[in-house]
Amino acid sequence: MLASALANEESTSLNKGSSNQMENIMDIREYDVPYHVRVSIDLKIFCGSWYTVKSRGTNSVPKLILRSDLIERPEPIVLAFDIETTKLPLKFPDAATDQIMMISYMIDGQDCKTPH
Repeated sequence: MLASALANEESTSLNKGSSNQMENIMDIREYDVPYHVRVSIDLKIFCGSWYTVKSRGTNSVPKLILRSDLIERPEPIVLAFDIETTKLPLKFPDAATDQIMMISYMIDGQDCKTPH
């Protein structure tokens, strides 16, 4: 009798739990938030926004000024690279013993290969 009552209770709670998983979160603590995210939240630094950055050297904290007048998205320039080296089987390359055979790079979809 107890087993059947528990089985009915479990199936009911599973159906309720699947509707909104946020109800299962009891608390979020500060250590759950990575440091760089916490700093961005505290300083109101948002991804996708333009800022003017001013600094008076390495001993002072830089000043960030939100540029709300700039709303156009920039056209990104993408750089990708790959370095082909000699290496032992199933090992990572070692700079002390392995040689570079080729360095390839691509800028905005334009493939370039530079033999070394």
